[in-house]
Amino acid sequence: MNKKTENKNRIKQKPEAVKAPDLLAPDTRTILLIALIEGFSLIFVEILSAKILNAYFGSSMKVWTVVLSLTLLFLALGYFYGGKLANENRLRNLSRVLAFSSIAVCLTLIFSNALFGIVAGMEFFTALIITAIFLLGPQLFLFGCISPLLVRLFNDKQEDVVYSSGRVYFVSTAGGILGALLLGYFLLDAFGITINYILVSLLLYGALYSLYGKITKTGGILLGFLIFINLISYNRINQKNEGGMTVVYESEGVMGQIKVIDTRLDAKFSLRSLAINGIHQSKIMNIPEAYTFWNYPHLINFFARIKPAESQTLVLGLGGGSVVKELNSKFPDIDVVELDKRIITVANEYFYLSSNKLKFFNDDARTYLRKCRKKYDLVVYDLLTGETQPNYVFTREALTEMKKRLNKDALVIVNYQGIVEGEGDLAFRTLYKTFREAGFTVNFKSKEQHRFGDIVFVLSHGNPDYSKVKLADLNECCRRAKNMQDIEQKNISNFVPDLTGIEVLTDDKPRLELLNSNAIYEWRHSMRQAVSNQMLGLGQSLFR
Repeated sequence: MNKKTENKNRIKQKPEAVKAPDLLAPDTRTILLIALIEGFSLIFVEILSAKILNAYFGSSMKVWTVVLSLTLLFLALGYFYGGKLANENRLRNLSRVLAFSSIAVCLTLIFSNALFGIVAGMEFFTALIITAIFLLGPQLFLFGCISPLLVRLFNDKQEDVVYSSGRVYFVSTAGGILGALLLGYFLLDAFGITINYILVSLLLYGALYSLYGKITKTGGILLGFLIFINLISYNRINQKNEGGMTVVYESEGVMGQIKVIDTRLDAKFSLRSLAINGIHQSKIMNIPEAYTFWNYPHLINFFARIKPAESQTLVLGLGGGSVVKELNSKFPDIDVVELDKRIITVANEYFYLSSNKLKFFNDDARTYLRKCRKKYDLVVYDLLTGETQPNYVFTREALTEMKKRLNKDALVIVNYQGIVEGEGDLAFRTLYKTFREAGFTVNFKSKEQHRFGDIVFVLSHGNPDYSKVKLADLNECCRRAKNMQDIEQKNISNFVPDLTGIEVLTDDKPRLELLNSNAIYEWRHSMRQAVSNQMLGLGQSLFR
């Protein structure tokens, strides 16, 4: 070969491509640490995102069904795509997934309230699905990508792929369990949603740092971006806005969001409301007399006064304490059972309920009735979590247990929300039949039978003599209520529902929420318009 031919061959030969430096292969400890952080962060995002949605859409069973279904969908898509990413450049792909995950988490905070405003005028489930997709989708999809990448990294280390998969998913699940326990028992109550979301975004950045072992130039830029966005989100969510509506107390917890809201009426007076998951549970005039604006506490007080003042009285469910305060004007000895201990504190500190005559029990209503040995002459059910009531306290078995705690001729009063007659009355008719099957004489009072509203059931043995109670006997709050003026003449409805084909509620068929779903969504829709959208319009966050 002559020199000319040799030179031509050299020209034809392409120079060998210079490979970009890749990440060093992580050791086993680093891989498992990332799996632990992924599982921990995943459960945080699942719970916290659901809590954000609950603040606007409530916590009914159908809402949770949508949330859980979308959670599984986006995780499945992430697992599938993560398997594709694991085929090549897996270390670099893993670092990118961790970086995008931390960004997606912190962006959720800054856009969530704005997203509620966008869907405000939409139909309930359309708005729920759109909001859940944007809040849950990006984060959970990226989390789903992580585990397949970790498994493949183990495989690159010549380890058994089946054993490696088991280790990754075991450690990830252990992280989820740890996260659920910490969030449920401490972090959510202590710090709320915002701080915990910030914690997750920084924790994911920590996983990325463990992969590199140092803060690179790009990593430093990412960290600065995360801190900047999180600070903006925190300040925006926690800024104080007035505008006639002031949140004077707020708490996030596993049992729901609690808010105490003051709404200015004039220069002197304001309304005070207790909202749980965005639904008003109590509304009073913000003065020590705490006159309630709801009608049902007055009705309960009227029916209860058939019993003598020395009656042993039990109230299941506290809320803002309007029912207890009305009853306490006649009955000095009242036991109050409330599952959420925060409610007990709020009722005493913000709703003027402080009284030495009341005994509070932080317990579940049915559990209390099972284990207590005291018997009562008057029992009042006033149980609500947002817009839903617990199914299990109104089953035939639960009512049988409750009857063991009643003295002879005891009276049971149940506050419920629904429709008495017409479309959507199935829940009312089912409750009516269940009470009868439990051995009670059933009477009730409802303001408007054809529309959604409060229904006060009076359960007894025999027919109580309501002529014993006069409007003049009631306390001032009840006497002044506009819907009580004709209570002496129209105290009990004469309507008898058609019970043909109606099934009794039992423990193995907890169907009450499903039967009352139309009324539940009507209530939630009205609260979205009256409370949530108004707060968003004033620039207030629906969560903290």
